[in-house]
Amino acid sequence: MQHFENLPTITYTPSNVDSTALMKNIFNILEFTINNNNFVELYVIEGIKRLDSISFELYDTTEYWWILAKLNSINNIIYDLPIDEGVLRNVATDRTLDADQGGFSSLDDTGAMEYYIGQFEKLVEENDSKRQINVIKPIYMGDVITEIIKSL
Repeated sequence: MQHFENLPTITYTPSNVDSTALMKNIFNILEFTINNNNFVELYVIEGIKRLDSISFELYDTTEYWWILAKLNSINNIIYDLPIDEGVLRNVATDRTLDADQGGFSSLDDTGAMEYYIGQFEKLVEENDSKRQINVIKPIYMGDVITEIIKSL
């Protein structure tokens, strides 16, 4: 994989062996910030799009999806991006009736949050807030990639 080629090389010495080996540091965590706001612009996700398709649309390659994720603190590409409103409506209406709440409710997969059919508008608002992400302007992506590689 091309990404691993850019990782820093470290010298590894196993505890029970007298020799050393050069290895890629797969635990290297890339942190970067864009200090020049002229490099960044707002992008509105219409419909359902994945980060790789946005990367292809903007930069003619799917390989920069991870930069978009890092730039926007997207840790989960399933739950941190917007879903289709039809799917959102199905999620809200497929819940079991909760007589105490007067609507449909259910816990999410972590068991931490309840949604009620009466709060569908809130779900839509939460989903729509995920539609705006920051992207690096295509003209500057080459410069950003160069700086990222230098920092590795």
